[in-house]
Amino acid sequence: MRKNTIALTVIATLLTGCVSTSPSSGPSDDPQKATVLMTVGEGWAFQSGQAYVILKNENTGRSTKLLSETDRRGGAGSADFVENAHRAFEFNAEAVDPGTYTLSTWGFEMRRGRATNRATKSVKVEPGKVYYLGSVFANNLTQTARIEGRLDSERRAYLSKFPALKDRKIEDISPAFVMTCWKMDISDEIAGDDTSSVLRKAIENCS
Repeated sequence: MRKNTIALTVIATLLTGCVSTSPSSGPSDDPQKATVLMTVGEGWAFQSGQAYVILKNENTGRSTKLLSETDRRGGAGSADFVENAHRAFEFNAEAVDPGTYTLSTWGFEMRRGRATNRATKSVKVEPGKVYYLGSVFANNLTQTARIEGRLDSERRAYLSKFPALKDRKIEDISPAFVMTCWKMDISDEIAGDDTSSVLRKAIENCS
């Protein structure tokens, strides 16, 4: 029994190490690390679902999960910016290893399904630098997301939350990730059940 317990503990530790899910670590002053900035926002009709996006290091295979920080029980929770009763945003700053990165998927912690398999462009991040990756907005009703470059409008929020960024150059590499509509693997299923065709229209031309 004890051997089984130890084995399960080791496996759990290894699996946890594959994807970092801790709250935003903030900018790194380690010259061997890079810092990435990404906004994760979410809109919902009834309950939030805690949106996330996965940033994958293609060199090491390790991934970082960036969260919206909305309440897992529904609602805005501890999100950085609550626009209204049904929209909230989190400004994430994470220290990561240098390497080549893609956004591999996105989804909601409180709903089933992940993004339809779609490879984003890859970007290379270098040690000691700060990169803005973009702003994700996930629609909990349609199960679709978009990624925009909004550094000009979000810069002040990042500098306010992370004062250490004020003396550092932020490189905007969001064009590599911008997309107008990225659906989940259950979007078509949900739209198929929608007799009003509202959801069906929402995923037209959505990849």
